Amino acid sequence: MRIRSACVMVALALGATVLGVGTADATGPLSGTKVRNWQTGYVLGVAGNSTVGGAEVQYQADTNDLAQKWAIDPVTRDTFLLRNLNSDMCVTAVAGGDTEPLQQRPCDSRWEEQTFTMADSGKPNRYQLRNLAHSKCMHPYASTAPTYPRLYACSTTTWQAHSFDVR
Repeated sequence: MRIRSACVMVALALGATVLGVGTADATGPLSGTKVRNWQTGYVLGVAGNSTVGGAEVQYQADTNDLAQKWAIDPVTRDTFLLRNLNSDMCVTAVAGGDTEPLQQRPCDSRWEEQTFTMADSGKPNRYQLRNLAHSKCMHPYASTAPTYPRLYACSTTTWQAHSFDVR
């Protein structure tokens, strides 16, 4: 129940600042959520600031690029999509293997490969991002940047703990 409440609270809190825009507006103030891994300190971004479907999602050094900012789009009370503000595409676990990088693809809330839920990481205000289709958690492939996120068996290690930073 605590995780459900936290998921709803994150979605509601971010809704006013991130989701109210719908898509990124290059002429106005650009705000978004950074998804930060707590073991590495790196944030999720899209390789090469790409706007093309199939581009690799990566953990990167924080440069404040638009490709490192995300909208948290609620699907249900407990689930959400991670939509990139630069490409307007969503994080997608195409295969779900332990070594396969996550990609960005056009958003479709019916596709469980794009749907995530927050699980307790054992750390305050830090969450595991569990993929609904594969029931695995987002995890960096390596400890250096850039590296790609992959899905890996969920555990309460700091490698799988993420925070949401609105900036």
